[in-house]
Amino acid sequence: MRVLFSGYKNPHFQAVTDYIETALKDMGHEVLYFDYRSYSLPGRLRERMAFLENWDRRRLNGRLIEAARAFRPDLFLVCGGYTIEPRTVAAIRRSGAVCAA
Repeated sequence: MRVLFSGYKNPHFQAVTDYIETALKDMGHEVLYFDYRSYSLPGRLRERMAFLENWDRRRLNGRLIEAARAFRPDLFLVCGGYTIEPRTVAAIRRSGAVCAA
């Protein structure tokens, strides 16, 4: 099964998402990881200027949709994902993936 897995990585220690990704791979699934916090701009700018937050969030969601189009997952699995917009999930679902958040 092809799994598009969206989560977070902590550079200082392993988080639950690391264990989930490893478990999926150990079960023989093909996994593409997407970090739902992979903004282009630093938070200190985004939190001061709403238009920058909106721009960066749209860019992030666009990258996720493009990743799904290229990878064609059977399952889109989200752990956390507060930056992923409902229309992004809907677009991935329309491409044929089962979505779980």
